[in-house]
Amino acid sequence: ASLEDLTPNELAEYERLRVLVREIDYTYTEQRGVLGVEQAFEPVLRGKRGWVARSLGPDGEHDVEVDWASAQRGLNITLTLDIELQRACERVLDRFLEPGEVDGAPTVGAPGAIAILDPRTGQVRALATSPRPRRVQLEEEYGALLTDARGPLLHRAIGPGSTGNLPPPGSTFKPVVALAGLELGLVGARDALVCERRLQIGPAQLSCLSTHHDIRMDRALAKSCNIYFYKLADRIGGERLLDYARRFGFGTATGLLRGNEVLEDFGIPVSAGLRERWVDLTDGSLSRIETMRLGIGQAPLDDTTPLQIAVMMGALGTGELRPPSLLASVEGYGTLPPRPARPLTPRRDHLDAVRQGMEAVLDSGTAATKIDRLAMSELGIDMAAKTGTPEVDGKLDHSWFAGYLPRRDPVLAFAVFLEHTGEHGGDAGVPVFNALLADPAFRFYLEQELDR
Repeated sequence: ASLEDLTPNELAEYERLRVLVREIDYTYTEQRGVLGVEQAFEPVLRGKRGWVARSLGPDGEHDVEVDWASAQRGLNITLTLDIELQRACERVLDRFLEPGEVDGAPTVGAPGAIAILDPRTGQVRALATSPRPRRVQLEEEYGALLTDARGPLLHRAIGPGSTGNLPPPGSTFKPVVALAGLELGLVGARDALVCERRLQIGPAQLSCLSTHHDIRMDRALAKSCNIYFYKLADRIGGERLLDYARRFGFGTATGLLRGNEVLEDFGIPVSAGLRERWVDLTDGSLSRIETMRLGIGQAPLDDTTPLQIAVMMGALGTGELRPPSLLASVEGYGTLPPRPARPLTPRRDHLDAVRQGMEAVLDSGTAATKIDRLAMSELGIDMAAKTGTPEVDGKLDHSWFAGYLPRRDPVLAFAVFLEHTGEHGGDAGVPVFNALLADPAFRFYLEQELDR
């Protein structure tokens, strides 16, 4: 019979028989990892069941043992996550999931994600998503979770949102464009481009939120001037701009479960599990309009994840791209070796010019009136960051707030993402980070890292 034709009792008996003949290592009612790392490393974490095979003896009454195998316990896996920091991120996201107020500030209420990593090592410290199911919901309400419009089974920090699509980076990508322009000698840090709020390119009209007139790079980053970056992207060209995007890790997987290759070398099988999503960047030529839209983080670079944005911010803060890692060690095999970092640019002054623009975002730019300066003062930190408000066809805009801290020798890189808020990244994303700044677990983690 087809398995689909079996009754629940028949299916249970079928699974029991498969265990008896050692075709599988589970009984029908046993729990197993079905999401994330638990699924990816289920064969490692679980171990193997012991068994004894017997056959009927010559007398037809007493069985005799003919084969056996000892049970093998599973191996412990240590993640790079800081569990209290992870819980703090989840608490904050939960507070912003519904419309209302948080700490006196209005919230639009939206699903979202937070990615936090140590830019010095690439180790991921928190990877939170909201909404997310509890284990009992996976067992009892799985059908309802599948059809929930908010997409609770999707891990937004590493994958798509409720629409099944990855979000564009929006203006968080502008620092990469600025660095490309400097490195290629197409603009100087003190050169001004003209923003008259509108830019006509053939039949297409490109726009900015304000009229900035003559504006230099630091102010263009601080105020997130679209016209500046449209014009700069036009100078750079599509192919060269895509090349810079690839240098920052876009268009490929970050390799979050970097232990796969290491573990397989030891004969430990690893299934897909934590499925990190990414979209290849086009190898074809871009039209002029496509190139200019790429300059503000829209199509063709319209598929990124909070983890990728946090990696990008960590690279800008340290000057080298360090792939993220989630696995710290595996019992019996020790600490997994770090992956090598790749320097971004030979010109420190170019990187400093971009950093100054990101610092101005907090000092006088799109996040200046929203950031909790009292909390930052209490912690004794400063920060460099970028807001983003990417457009999505036919839907409300997303909201981003991403950066690194402190400005010199950063110990933390982050990305905050809220889905389809219809709000500017400064208005929707910065309050989420403010709530993190107020969380005791976040403050404790940060104080520890700053004291090292």
